[in-house]
Amino acid sequence: MIPLLVLVIVAVAKTKDGKKEIKGEQFRWSKPMQCLLLEILANDATKGNKPSNTFMPRSLARAAQEISEKFGVECQLNHVENCLRTIESIWSTITKLRNRKKNFGWNDNLKMITCEKKVYDEEVMV
Repeated sequence: MIPLLVLVIVAVAKTKDGKKEIKGEQFRWSKPMQCLLLEILANDATKGNKPSNTFMPRSLARAAQEISEKFGVECQLNHVENCLRTIESIWSTITKLRNRKKNFGWNDNLKMITCEKKVYDEEVMV
């Protein structure tokens, strides 16, 4: 098994008097981490642990714990919530684009939006 590298970036900001202040760490998600997160939450949803359009806090906490254990990182509840917001934002953009224009498709093998060059050029110009 190949070890995965997880990047943690420390955010540093300067105060008004020019001193450096450490703001905190940024948790970086690898693709395997995101896949595991989505698998865990999909399983919870099929078991009925998602009563509305949001996941229950215990599902998110369990996902954070499993990711921490599997990848040897310190994944917290807020990291899971932030990752979900990012995924939802990307998915929203994809769906809006696909629904707005019928000339856009989805390649399930490449996991990306497809279109003809002419359609792409027209969309970029807008």
